[in-house]
Amino acid sequence: MPGMQELLQQMLSGQQPDPGAMSALFAEHEDPRIRLMAQFMGQDSGAPDPGDEAAEVEAEILRDALPPSDSLRLRRRIRHLTEELHAAQSIGDTLAAALGACYLCWGEDDDCELCDGHGQPGWCEPDAELFAGYVAPAVARLQQPSPGLPEGSEESSFSMPRASVGPSNRSEI
Repeated sequence: MPGMQELLQQMLSGQQPDPGAMSALFAEHEDPRIRLMAQFMGQDSGAPDPGDEAAEVEAEILRDALPPSDSLRLRRRIRHLTEELHAAQSIGDTLAAALGACYLCWGEDDDCELCDGHGQPGWCEPDAELFAGYVAPAVARLQQPSPGLPEGSEESSFSMPRASVGPSNRSEI
């Protein structure tokens, strides 16, 4: 166990001394106020729990601090991805309401706290206004025969690519 001199040298050199060693050293001190402080320090060392992954990641980030330019670039990227996520969640929530689906999992998660995996489209009453605005036009389009479009309307030459399960390539992560 390091002595008082070693702990002081560590602190002066900018190193973080071991809280357990400090607590043990202070617990033996002759001054009762210092011993009381050691008891307090022993209650919560401030060290992350070994199983706390978030604390471990945070500690690693602090240890391997990035240069300011990289840090700024990463913060901007995180902000951009967060905005994209919120926009996608908003669209998903709106479509779930239009179709009467669970907005959390769309019926895909048996452990969903809202629907227990039963929230596929039609699970609850669709929002009539959203249905009319988002779903009805698509249904009407599917019901139109392509060759005999109503006079004055033009068929769009644009066709959506088929959706696939997996990550989107819209944003590089």
